[in-house]
Amino acid sequence: LLTQAVTKAVRSDMKDLTPRQFAILLNIRAGETTVRELAALLNVGKPAVTRGTSTLVRYGFITKNTVPGDHRDRVLAVTDAGNEYIGRYAKMIFNWSASATALAA
Repeated sequence: LLTQAVTKAVRSDMKDLTPRQFAILLNIRAGETTVRELAALLNVGKPAVTRGTSTLVRYGFITKNTVPGDHRDRVLAVTDAGNEYIGRYAKMIFNWSASATALAA
């Protein structure tokens, strides 16, 4: 069933995200955060977060703006498109989980 759910996602029009990009998106969803804060939370370097956020910005899933008073850091926020992507993915996982539970019963 998991294979079927993932295959369905691959065949859909959903954008492909790496696990790191998806983790960044999910963690930003809780509220605005900076690259520095997110790097600490994920226990990765700032360059890794910056690379991951570049794709998310290009897809329109997040915004990235300069932190007032600190031109080296950026504040990140999820867009409506990013929230929609998370919702679609969550629905797909929920449907997979419901199918798996029904088969196990």
